[in-house]
Amino acid sequence: MKLSNNQIKFIRSLKEKKYRREHSMFIVEGEKLVNEALNSKFKVHQIVKIEDIGEEIMSKISTLSTPSPILAVVEQFNFELKTLDILNNSYSNKIVIALDDVKDPGNFGTIIRTAEWFGVSAVLASEDCVELYNPKCVQSTMGALFRLPVIYTSSLKDELITFRENNWNLFGTFLDGSPISNNKFFTNKDKSNTVILFGNESNGISKSLEEILGKENKIFIPSFSNSGKTICRDEFTGSESLNVASSVAAILALLRSR
Repeated sequence: MKLSNNQIKFIRSLKEKKYRREHSMFIVEGEKLVNEALNSKFKVHQIVKIEDIGEEIMSKISTLSTPSPILAVVEQFNFELKTLDILNNSYSNKIVIALDDVKDPGNFGTIIRTAEWFGVSAVLASEDCVELYNPKCVQSTMGALFRLPVIYTSSLKDELITFRENNWNLFGTFLDGSPISNNKFFTNKDKSNTVILFGNESNGISKSLEEILGKENKIFIPSFSNSGKTICRDEFTGSESLNVASSVAAILALLRSR
């Protein structure tokens, strides 16, 4: 099927957040991701194949440096926490990831992909996090965004307090937190439902959210020497901290392996 000039203009406009928000649409590229969209709750409005429109036109509408053979225009799907029944404590060992002002689309997408791998129930995101439908974020999820609920909230603090009031554990990652290996919850086989909060790549968790965490709920992933011994943060001479997506993976792996 050939595309009209207006159709080309419309698809190209979806490269920008302003128009994605205006039309509640986004672009999905690649056979795997398009198939994931088709088999999800998301509504696929249009599928475009390079064999039908040619490489030149596909290059114009693609968000990738090397256009894929297939592209889809998909309607955004907004999950709501109240409709997911996550707070129902009828079963335990549930995990929710909360993200405070995570800006990098690659990090955000990788976190969603990692969270799905480890059986996370949902990802809560503050409204100042990067947009889920940013093309780089979409690609980084590798299709996980079509299955794992990602919920933006105007008050992450209120949502976290609600989880705590419903007897969920609440932890946050901090450079001055206690080593995760010394925390009783992580070392014991406690299967209580848990929210783990991660902060901005440069500034960490905001002060307003830090205030609702007790000292024992501030955790830190320690670094190690070549011999496997834990190194105090003040003595470590390597990287200042872990990438936020790497931190998510490390903590989820520990939680699920207890």
